[in-house]
Amino acid sequence: KETNEKLFWLFYEDYIKMSEEDIKKYLSDKKEYELINNNFGKSVVCITTDEIFTNIMDASRKYEVSDTGIRYCCQGKTYTSGKLEDGTPLRWLYLEDYKKMTDEEKDALKNSIKSRIKKVVCLNTHIVFNSSTIAGKWCGVTKNVIRRSATKERASGGKHPETGEKLHWLYYEDYIKEFDESTL
Repeated sequence: KETNEKLFWLFYEDYIKMSEEDIKKYLSDKKEYELINNNFGKSVVCITTDEIFTNIMDASRKYEVSDTGIRYCCQGKTYTSGKLEDGTPLRWLYLEDYKKMTDEEKDALKNSIKSRIKKVVCLNTHIVFNSSTIAGKWCGVTKNVIRRSATKERASGGKHPETGEKLHWLYYEDYIKEFDESTL
């Protein structure tokens, strides 16, 4: 069924906290409701721009970024969510967490160039891959299989494409702490 009706979304955990009256009010005038009642979202800070938002949805609309991505960033599951027009990654924190930080911690976080993409080393072959995605494509598994092996959640991750040998992985940064970098 095709419709031009506007859809509104809530996370389940936010939805179950709302009364039937709250839901009706939310649907009747969502924008106004967001401004006066913040039952369904914590305030967030875009560390990149120093902007504070009443809730994730406001931030999501302004930067046209997934609200889930912002939430994951605030929860520490990802480092960034979205980019500025110039390509600068957007970093997010819940306002309550941001307020607990010292100025030095805030500056360090803002100026950090940490990325979700990490190099991995195949311990069998000593080949360095620029990401777990690339390594996974090489040996026919998903990036998550490589990541689990690199973090020791799994004993191995994938098989060598030519020999069929089970492969073992470490993140590059962990490898150079444990072994001599010249062995690569």
